[in-house]
Amino acid sequence: MRPYKLTDEEYGKVLDNVVVGCVDVVVLHKNKILLEQRKVHPIKGEWWIFGGRILIGEELNQTAQRSVLRELGLKAAKDRFINFGTFNLIWPKRREPVETNGCHHLLIAHMIEIDDDEKQVVDSFLSKKHLQTKWHDLAENDYFLKEINSMINLINTSRKS
Repeated sequence: MRPYKLTDEEYGKVLDNVVVGCVDVVVLHKNKILLEQRKVHPIKGEWWIFGGRILIGEELNQTAQRSVLRELGLKAAKDRFINFGTFNLIWPKRREPVETNGCHHLLIAHMIEIDDDEKQVVDSFLSKKHLQTKWHDLAENDYFLKEINSMINLINTSRKS
């Protein structure tokens, strides 16, 4: 089944009435996390991870796989993505009209660790897209990164058990 492409106005009406399911992916390479500075709401100007909405009929790992291919140019097997948490996010603003109505996302977070060759692929792809991105050291003092880092530590601890 091919999804119908909603206009911004139609999607705005959807956002007024439903919680949207999303999968965002923490991309890690040697204790660094890849972040993008958002150009649009709900968190315009903030550094965030990559991801997207879950499409009808899609498994969560398929959404993660599709998102990193679309946004980072990275082809990764869907079994490489580790689900590490679900977050209930209520944003005060959104891109679609009416912007000040905000939106509500149920975000299912995944993680993938990439090797040096994959990092080269990602960096090359991103250099052509002219996005504001950076590999951020997980040790830096930032609330968002502290939260991600604690979740990653929990995952790594549970994998060793």
